[in-house]
Amino acid sequence: YEYDPAGLSPILKDFGTRWPDLPLLVTEGGIATDTGARRSANIVRSLEQIERARAAGVDVRGYYHWSLYDNFEWAQGFEPHFGLYSVDRSTFDRSPTSAVDIFARIASSRTLTAEQRRTFGGTGPMPAEPNVEANPALCNAMSLGR
Repeated sequence: YEYDPAGLSPILKDFGTRWPDLPLLVTEGGIATDTGARRSANIVRSLEQIERARAAGVDVRGYYHWSLYDNFEWAQGFEPHFGLYSVDRSTFDRSPTSAVDIFARIASSRTLTAEQRRTFGGTGPMPAEPNVEANPALCNAMSLGR
């Protein structure tokens, strides 16, 4: 799935301008990936973007991550993995991804640390998704929803 690291803040600012008295929530934040570092980067970068919007005066009150567990997506079945916990479909065992620790630390402290920002933040390239960036045609097809 495509992710624009600088895309969330402008949208929040636009909504804040259109509806200045309406508190905003970011719902279903996340990215389908099998790479913990990519999911962690998505979380940290999304929260950095929310932080930028709030600094500009937008009333953003929360962020909900989608999803706690890998689940069924109507368009693509069980293939995209959005969960903070992976699910083995044969045994239904659940295993935490490496993003669980990052998300738990951020949620419990209600802040992003300098280390989290250095490791996962910013607007540069996202950590690679194996077998996707290596195949530009597949990457383009995925970002176009094919």
